Amino acid sequence: MKSVIVGGFKKINHPICVIIPMFNFFEMIKKCVSVVLRNAGIGADILVVDDGSCTSHKDPRVNILRLEKNTGFTNAVNQGILWCGDRYKYVHILNNDTEPEEDFLKVLYDHMEAYPSTGIAHSVRLVRVEGKEAIEMYGLDLLSGYQAIRWGWDSKDTDVIYCDWAPLCSTLIRVKMVRYIGLLDGRFKNHCSDGDYCIRARQDGWQVTVLPTSKVGHAHQITTHHCGIEPYDDQKEYIAKIAGMQYQELVNRVPLDYTENIWGEITFDRIQKEGKIEGSN
Repeated sequence: MKSVIVGGFKKINHPICVIIPMFNFFEMIKKCVSVVLRNAGIGADILVVDDGSCTSHKDPRVNILRLEKNTGFTNAVNQGILWCGDRYKYVHILNNDTEPEEDFLKVLYDHMEAYPSTGIAHSVRLVRVEGKEAIEMYGLDLLSGYQAIRWGWDSKDTDVIYCDWAPLCSTLIRVKMVRYIGLLDGRFKNHCSDGDYCIRARQDGWQVTVLPTSKVGHAHQITTHHCGIEPYDDQKEYIAKIAGMQYQELVNRVPLDYTENIWGEITFDRIQKEGKIEGSN
């Protein structure tokens, strides 16, 4: 797969590079870049990874790494991390459908500098659920992607949360840790690689944190929904990875029957033993 850096390398000795994967939605990425530059609270370079968009994206404010064809979120992030190499102390993964709030990056950076054992630090995500504002804090169910949610915001919610995983929607990653645990697992094209990466960091002894004072608004899966991307293939791959191929073969032979709410295509809705669906993501 070919890739090319568009417009030359722009760097002003910053310790952080913000990596923003994109696929089309050019106005959205322009807005995201503008908000990052305004609200980071600390100097940072920006690398937009153009994951095979229909036309080339140009922006003199950032570095743009254009991939030859669309390969999905995981590879786009990995290509961005590889491009950054050892130029930076940290890389920050940011979804293009986010609107970071003031000092979102400085909060993460200050925490990482103070606690060298922290390998990954996440922002909280402000989303709307059924017309109400909710705050996504950290991950609960690795396969379904369920998040711990708080309704409304309390200014006293400032304590650092130590967790096993959270989505890489706005996440600062220590480059030193990448040298030990490697890149995101390329078997997962768009889903599951973020939770898997956090678990691998935890297994290697690194702390994974969520900082409630680092906040980003999140429009939620605009690119994947627009392209009709579903999580099921990646979820099956993750089952195979964590449970072994024999379990995967069993799942393939005995699929979920959605009409009966018991067995059928794997949707990873939360299903009680008697077959009643408790909720979905």
